[in-house]
Amino acid sequence: MEKILNDVDDIPWTLQECALVNSTFRKIAQKRLFSTVELIHYDQHGGSHPPQNQIEFLDILNSTPHLALYIHTLKIRYDQTGNLDWDVVFNEVNEPSDNAISLILPLLVNMRNFSLIADPFHVWRTLCPSVRSALISAFHSSSITHLEFNSLDELPLFTIMAGCKSLESLSLTGTFGGDTTWGEVTPSSLEPVHQRMPCLKSLQMRQIPLLEDFVMRLLDPDTTPVNAWNLQTILVQGEPVGDHAGIVQLLDASHRTLRHLTLLQGDECEWRIHFVN
Repeated sequence: MEKILNDVDDIPWTLQECALVNSTFRKIAQKRLFSTVELIHYDQHGGSHPPQNQIEFLDILNSTPHLALYIHTLKIRYDQTGNLDWDVVFNEVNEPSDNAISLILPLLVNMRNFSLIADPFHVWRTLCPSVRSALISAFHSSSITHLEFNSLDELPLFTIMAGCKSLESLSLTGTFGGDTTWGEVTPSSLEPVHQRMPCLKSLQMRQIPLLEDFVMRLLDPDTTPVNAWNLQTILVQGEPVGDHAGIVQLLDASHRTLRHLTLLQGDECEWRIHFVN
């Protein structure tokens, strides 16, 4: 039965029908149906699309708790509804302040991948205290391997990363910058360099204004929450400022393990290099 349903992993309607066949099919189909969950945070200016799906999803988890164990990927995405309103374009997105989100996160004990994404015209400027606290608590788990943040300010990124004991992949896009964004990782909370720190294998950085500052902090053993000296994949979009010292240090630190390097300017691929050691 596992082999049969492997062929319909990407067809939700078929999986839903298979879940109605019998109890064995239902369990196998539910694992696939709930492996990836996307919660859409609708435009607050749309009016006709309240964030009802978070509440309904929370009701489902409360009534059938075992489904939460199947969720490996959670995406919270901002959705621009209707025509783009240029009066509100480039403004901050209404913060995801729904209590449902802060109640859902603690239930996802097997979550491995997390994404918080906004469209190119908006930014998650703030997170309400309950959601911020729930995010940090949820990430203090050995199961998190991939984090993706898009257009988000004022999130203590390093504090969050320090709690992800198995973090392997980090993807950042947009308006990260400043001391308050990185957060603080106190020396007492850090393991010695290379000892039990999560070993980052993939790093993607797109349009980060303070890119050099971020890279320097990431490689500094006194501030970094991860081991970034064994990267296998690096992607950089945008033109680094200054003397490119941060990128040079990244390459130097990971030159023994690096396999794929991609440099993008705008949406154009300037360089894509594959290393064979």
